Amino acid sequence: MLVYIAEAHAADKWPINSGRSAGPGNTVFTPTSLEERRAIARRMLDALPCLRHVDIVVDGLDDRFLAEYAAWPVRAFGVADGRVEFIGQPIGSSIDLLPARRWLAEKGA
Repeated sequence: MLVYIAEAHAADKWPINSGRSAGPGNTVFTPTSLEERRAIARRMLDALPCLRHVDIVVDGLDDRFLAEYAAWPVRAFGVADGRVEFIGQPIGSSIDLLPARRWLAEKGA
């Protein structure tokens, strides 16, 4: 499952140009409603086919999940039986997925 959290580079808060991937500047603005955030999450899923089979939930506009779990800039969690059993620690702006893969293997996933 993927939790879509606050827009990392909303054009009205922290604009960046996506020139690294030869794309236009960011056109995503900070949503003012949960439906707007859901629409942005759907755009992300449309743009990233590798996520099409991943269940996704959207953090509320209060960014409670983000704050509660320090999920920004990137974090991986392993949840089983409603409990957080694994928290991947970021290194810079990325995460080593090997510990997460090991946790998944232990769970038989």
